[in-house]
Amino acid sequence: MSASACWRAARAPTAASRSTRWPARSRFNPTGGYASYVVPAAFLLILQQTLLMAVVTLGSGSAWRVPSGTPRLPYAVAVACGRALAHVAFSAPGFAIYLYVLPRFYGFSATALPSTLALLALPYILAVSFLGQALGALVVRREAAVLLLIGVSLPLFFLVGVAWPQEAIPRVLQAAAELMPSSAGIEALLRANQMSASLADVGGQATILWELAAAYALVTIGSTALARRRTA
Repeated sequence: MSASACWRAARAPTAASRSTRWPARSRFNPTGGYASYVVPAAFLLILQQTLLMAVVTLGSGSAWRVPSGTPRLPYAVAVACGRALAHVAFSAPGFAIYLYVLPRFYGFSATALPSTLALLALPYILAVSFLGQALGALVVRREAAVLLLIGVSLPLFFLVGVAWPQEAIPRVLQAAAELMPSSAGIEALLRANQMSASLADVGGQATILWELAAAYALVTIGSTALARRRTA
């Protein structure tokens, strides 16, 4: 066989190479669409804004109605923690539906265990609850707070970094977005639910959520205590 014949035979595809097909399938986006990437984040933001508006609406101005003769600090702590536990209780079914049921119904990636989702959702709900209580204690007209929350919903969705890359967001806006529970909460829950991240992998985001919950709890307790002092 001549050299040219050997070269052509070497370049000719074999039967095995012609029959080999490598299917392209995204690991964390099984549907291959934009919806499976954005909709789960939108679910969580809807839950946050709905809970915020409910807490602000129910709690606005209520810090002023304190029973006379009640110690300031114990009353403020009891009210803030009691409301937060109530918010966790009635928010849990919604989080279960949006995090566990709907992703499987729409065919989105959902691999996290219910216990993992619950451990991440707890500080998220607490941070949202205490933020709503702080806003409710500081504002007088609940309608103004609700309109403000509705107006910032769409900017918050882009600041999360899902629908818009974080690299294209100014650092000032990124720093402002970190004050909202949605930034750390959505990232942690999506990484755990769609990318099989463990609690250790999202420990930084979980720590931020607990820190936000503690900070907003202090603001809520301080606002309630000061309101009690004014009505004394």
